[in-house]
Amino acid sequence: IEFKKLELFASFNGRNQGQILVNVGIGLDSEHASVVRQFSITPGQDQAAKFVSERVLRLLEANGLEVEVALAALAKASIALSKETA
Repeated sequence: IEFKKLELFASFNGRNQGQILVNVGIGLDSEHASVVRQFSITPGQDQAAKFVSERVLRLLEANGLEVEVALAALAKASIALSKETA
């Protein structure tokens, strides 16, 4: 696990200015393939992501989910989204 963390964040060094580098790593269970994605977004896209993430967080909080359940839901949604955009 530690190696994967190091590998995931190693690419942050030397990133391009004006771009936000995003590294995503998700492992769920043996039925789902792990997802490791790296991409960059513009500052404008980052603001849009922040807006949407705040809405998603409010939705999760409104459902009264335990933190672990909310994180599992986000992992499942992220895996599904990754499949759609692969």
